[in-house]
Amino acid sequence: MKSSSSFKKIISLVALLLSVVMLFSACGNSEAPAADETSSVTESAKTESTDAGTSSDEGTADATQSAEGSSSKKTQTSQTPNAQTQASGSTKWEKDYLSTIPASVKAKEIHILMWRKYDDAEQKLVDSFQKKTGIKIRTTVTPEAEYTTKLISLVTGGDSPDIAMISTDTFPGVVTKACVPLDAKTYRLDDPAWYKPYMDCFKVNGKYFSVAMNKSPSCEDTNHMLYYLKSTMDKIGVKTYPWQLYKQGKWNWDAQRDIIAKASAKGLTGLSMHSYDTYMQSTGSGFVKYNGKEFINNMEAPNILKAWKEFTSVNENYTVTSWDYKNIATGNVALFASISYQGLRASKVFRDAKGNPTIQGGIENIECVPIAGPTQATAYTPVMAKSWANPKGSKNPEGAAYFLRYFLDIANTDYENLFHNNQIKEVYNEICSKKAKKCITYGKGIVDYVESGLYNRILSSLKGTTSANVKQKIDTFKKNVNSPIKQANKALKRMK
Repeated sequence: MKSSSSFKKIISLVALLLSVVMLFSACGNSEAPAADETSSVTESAKTESTDAGTSSDEGTADATQSAEGSSSKKTQTSQTPNAQTQASGSTKWEKDYLSTIPASVKAKEIHILMWRKYDDAEQKLVDSFQKKTGIKIRTTVTPEAEYTTKLISLVTGGDSPDIAMISTDTFPGVVTKACVPLDAKTYRLDDPAWYKPYMDCFKVNGKYFSVAMNKSPSCEDTNHMLYYLKSTMDKIGVKTYPWQLYKQGKWNWDAQRDIIAKASAKGLTGLSMHSYDTYMQSTGSGFVKYNGKEFINNMEAPNILKAWKEFTSVNENYTVTSWDYKNIATGNVALFASISYQGLRASKVFRDAKGNPTIQGGIENIECVPIAGPTQATAYTPVMAKSWANPKGSKNPEGAAYFLRYFLDIANTDYENLFHNNQIKEVYNEICSKKAKKCITYGKGIVDYVESGLYNRILSSLKGTTSANVKQKIDTFKKNVNSPIKQANKALKRMK
């Protein structure tokens, strides 16, 4: 018996070592979470679902459709010896799904990896879930720049979280290294509550690796919007604000350029941007696209050349800067493009820790509008799709499924008070609506797959060139993107 026990221990140790080697051989770099252009979680990019909507000429983005609500068949669950618990019965949630949690699931804690402390709204959701279910939530917080590295270290160290956030900026690296495909019954993947357009962004070989919900700030706070101060519009002589132009169907690149020109003429910054790829993504295009099976170099797409020519022309003639909060707050920037997270009360950009405004004229002085495109009818909202995955070695995947069903559902939060003001909420609802076109492109996570920082170097180089030289720059960088795409596609093929 003793020798048999020793032999089993040796076999277990060998298996563990092999798993660690496989985790790190899947991809040569470790990306930190980022935002598809930019996000509260980091800086970056996006692609598109094939589920619904009208695609752009490049095929990188579709008009996505939300799927809300929940279904109602009673579900029974059973434990299996598999690494991931498999639930028997329906693949849709009951109306009162929390009441169906098995005692065996309640007996285990749920371990969540976060890149920051919960905001007030999130903490209330965590607290209410614990109170309603009796399940303990254990949260590990790590700096956002170290999120992926921390996730992998927890997985290889035997303390895997049950829940981790993934984005298109870290895909497929984080999935190939640290995540498992979701069991359809455990997560009730056929339920309409889940937002398939985002989930499809992380689907590999026909298998889902994460879940998301429409309108949830934990999934949609990386949708881009364009902010402005009404007082600054008045100062530069803009009589019809961008949001009013949008409601009239007149919000486009030309209207945006007119405001930028007026601001520059007054000595103000015309446009401040969280990421220079916003124009490109407003056309529904990105450097890389994903068809659900492989990544494809998209740098020859006509809309990419068109967008960068427009951006470099604006940059040549007027004042365009990166995110410049000091001048934004004092009214010296006309338009500032950033993620929708900045419009949430959880963001400390426009309010301090005590909730006091940090911007000229107060919170009601801020308005926003969807990102402008060549025309309003063809404009896409740039998005870094965020979703929530089940890491390898998870000890309570079924508990994670119940938690995410509760945590991501806006019906369980005080949705009306999530935003700085009602106008921002109105725009958020617009860009998250069923009819909204979203450009969920794969840029940073793929371009940086082999050589970290390449994506931002491409953006900086294009920002620094002239409109006459844009095509030459794009043609040069196209070659640089081929290698990481090839390596990323190899990683996808290894996924089971």
